[in-house]
Amino acid sequence: MKFLRLVIIFIIEIVLALLIMLLRGVSFTMMNLSDHFFVIGVIIGLPSIVAITQAFRLFYGFRYAARVFITPNYRKIYPSFKDFEETKTGGEKNHTFFGEVLIASLLVIFIAGYLSGVVMNGR
Repeated sequence: MKFLRLVIIFIIEIVLALLIMLLRGVSFTMMNLSDHFFVIGVIIGLPSIVAITQAFRLFYGFRYAARVFITPNYRKIYPSFKDFEETKTGGEKNHTFFGEVLIASLLVIFIAGYLSGVVMNGR
């Protein structure tokens, strides 16, 4: 994991939240900052969880079953699902980038929670 890349991703998320606030024309209050930071953290963080867990591989089974059902000759190309999956996935990929995105997103969500707590406590 590269610390500099993590910081850059974190800054990009913060700037994106501020840019959305600017484009929407809302006032820069603590609650609006909290809301926008939370939304950006969730929107960017959730796909990174999918990439880290490789949940998208679940749909390879559906794709293979549908192709075999529709085109019986497809089983000649890929005799088993394992053959099909190996051609689709290739080698194992390095997921450190997605880990950095997830960590940066969690930091943005924690900042949103802190700002929300500050607003609720009236500080």
